[in-house]
Amino acid sequence: MPHLLRSVADRLTDTLSGGELARTHVARAMAAEAPFLLADEPTAALDPLHQVMRLVRAYADAGRGVLVVTYDAALAARAAHRLVWMAGGRLVADGAPEATLITERLAEVYGVRASVRRFAEDWLVTVEGAA
Repeated sequence: MPHLLRSVADRLTDTLSGGELARTHVARAMAAEAPFLLADEPTAALDPLHQVMRLVRAYADAGRGVLVVTYDAALAARAAHRLVWMAGGRLVADGAPEATLITERLAEVYGVRASVRRFAEDWLVTVEGAA
Protein backbone atom coordinates (compact mmCIF):
# COMPACT_ATOMS: atom_id res chain seq x y z
CA MET A 1 0.00 0.00 0.00
CA PRO A 2 1.41 3.42 -0.86
CA HIS A 3 2.73 5.61 1.94
CA LEU A 4 -0.17 7.96 1.26
CA LEU A 5 -2.62 5.77 3.23
CA ARG A 6 -0.61 3.08 5.01
CA SER A 7 -1.15 4.67 8.44
CA VAL A 8 -4.95 4.78 8.11
CA ALA A 9 -5.67 1.57 6.21
CA ASP A 10 -7.51 -0.13 9.07
CA ARG A 11 -9.60 2.85 10.20
CA LEU A 12 -13.11 4.00 9.34
CA THR A 13 -13.27 7.31 7.48
CA ASP A 14 -15.30 8.98 10.24
CA THR A 15 -12.30 8.52 12.58
CA LEU A 16 -9.81 10.27 10.25
CA SER A 17 -8.43 13.76 10.74
CA GLY A 18 -9.04 16.39 8.06
CA GLY A 19 -5.61 15.76 6.54
CA GLU A 20 -6.02 11.98 6.59
CA LEU A 21 -9.40 12.33 4.93
CA ALA A 22 -7.93 14.63 2.27
CA ARG A 23 -5.23 12.05 1.46
CA THR A 24 -7.93 9.39 1.25
CA HIS A 25 -9.89 11.47 -1.28
CA VAL A 26 -6.82 12.03 -3.45
CA ALA A 27 -5.90 8.33 -3.35
CA ARG A 28 -9.47 7.35 -4.19
CA ALA A 29 -9.55 9.69 -7.20
CA MET A 30 -6.23 8.33 -8.46
CA ALA A 31 -7.28 4.72 -7.96
CA ALA A 32 -10.14 5.30 -10.41
CA GLU A 33 -7.49 6.03 -13.08
CA ALA A 34 -9.75 8.63 -14.66
CA PRO A 35 -8.30 10.42 -17.69
CA PHE A 36 -8.65 13.78 -15.90
CA LEU A 37 -8.20 14.78 -12.26
CA LEU A 38 -9.55 18.05 -10.84
CA ALA A 39 -8.12 18.84 -7.41
CA ASP A 40 -9.24 21.89 -5.43
CA GLU A 41 -6.61 22.68 -2.77
CA PRO A 42 -5.43 19.06 -2.44
CA THR A 43 -2.73 20.02 0.07
CA ALA A 44 -4.99 21.95 2.46
CA ALA A 45 -4.66 20.61 6.02
CA LEU A 46 -1.69 18.43 5.08
CA ASP A 47 1.67 18.67 6.78
CA PRO A 48 4.72 18.66 4.46
CA LEU A 49 5.35 14.92 4.90
CA HIS A 50 1.88 14.06 3.62
CA GLN A 51 1.47 16.55 0.82
CA VAL A 52 0.38 14.78 -2.33
CA MET A 53 1.71 17.00 -5.12
CA ARG A 54 4.44 14.53 -6.16
CA LEU A 55 1.75 11.90 -6.65
CA VAL A 56 -0.42 14.36 -8.57
CA ARG A 57 2.59 15.22 -10.77
CA ALA A 58 3.21 11.50 -11.41
CA TYR A 59 -0.47 11.12 -12.34
CA ALA A 60 -0.02 13.85 -14.97
CA ASP A 61 3.28 12.36 -16.17
CA ALA A 62 1.41 9.10 -16.83
CA GLY A 63 -0.54 10.91 -19.55
CA ARG A 64 -3.59 12.01 -17.61
CA GLY A 65 -4.92 15.54 -17.45
CA VAL A 66 -4.63 17.31 -14.12
CA LEU A 67 -5.99 20.66 -12.98
CA VAL A 68 -5.01 21.77 -9.48
CA VAL A 69 -6.46 24.88 -7.87
CA THR A 70 -4.16 26.28 -5.18
CA TYR A 71 -3.12 29.55 -3.60
CA ASP A 72 0.40 28.25 -2.96
CA ALA A 73 2.31 29.66 -5.93
CA ALA A 74 5.65 28.07 -4.99
CA LEU A 75 4.06 24.63 -4.61
CA ALA A 76 2.29 25.03 -7.95
CA ALA A 77 5.53 26.08 -9.66
CA ARG A 78 7.37 23.04 -8.26
CA ALA A 79 4.72 20.63 -9.50
CA ALA A 80 3.45 22.12 -12.76
CA HIS A 81 4.81 22.79 -16.21
CA ARG A 82 2.14 25.43 -16.76
CA LEU A 83 0.45 27.94 -14.47
CA VAL A 84 -2.86 29.64 -15.25
CA TRP A 85 -3.41 32.79 -13.19
CA MET A 86 -6.82 34.30 -12.52
CA ALA A 87 -7.95 37.42 -10.68
CA GLY A 88 -11.45 38.78 -10.35
CA GLY A 89 -12.84 35.95 -12.49
CA ARG A 90 -10.59 36.74 -15.45
CA LEU A 91 -7.50 35.11 -16.89
CA VAL A 92 -4.42 37.29 -16.31
CA ALA A 93 -1.57 34.96 -17.33
CA ASP A 94 -0.93 31.50 -18.71
CA GLY A 95 2.47 29.95 -19.18
CA ALA A 96 5.52 28.29 -17.69
CA PRO A 97 6.31 29.03 -14.05
CA GLU A 98 9.55 30.75 -15.11
CA ALA A 99 7.56 33.22 -17.19
CA THR A 100 4.51 33.77 -15.00
CA LEU A 101 5.59 33.44 -11.35
CA ILE A 102 6.85 37.01 -10.98
CA THR A 103 6.49 39.67 -8.31
CA GLU A 104 4.16 41.77 -10.48
CA ARG A 105 1.82 38.80 -10.92
CA LEU A 106 1.65 38.17 -7.18
CA ALA A 107 0.71 41.82 -6.67
CA GLU A 108 -1.94 41.62 -9.38
CA VAL A 109 -3.50 38.34 -8.27
CA TYR A 110 -3.03 38.36 -4.49
CA GLY A 111 -2.47 42.05 -3.73
CA VAL A 112 0.87 41.40 -2.02
CA ARG A 113 4.44 42.64 -2.27
CA ALA A 114 6.55 39.53 -2.55
CA SER A 115 9.91 38.31 -3.70
CA VAL A 116 10.33 35.26 -5.90
CA ARG A 117 13.50 33.17 -5.98
CA ARG A 118 14.29 29.99 -7.84
CA PHE A 119 16.84 27.45 -6.66
CA ALA A 120 17.33 24.67 -9.24
CA GLU A 121 13.91 22.99 -9.29
CA ASP A 122 12.61 24.68 -6.15
CA TRP A 123 10.86 28.02 -5.65
CA LEU A 124 10.68 30.39 -2.71
CA VAL A 125 7.96 33.04 -2.52
CA THR A 126 8.31 35.44 0.40
CA VAL A 127 5.38 37.73 1.10
CA GLU A 128 6.57 41.07 2.44
CA GLY A 129 3.22 42.82 2.91
CA ALA A 130 0.26 44.32 1.11
CA ALA A 131 0.88 45.70 -2.38
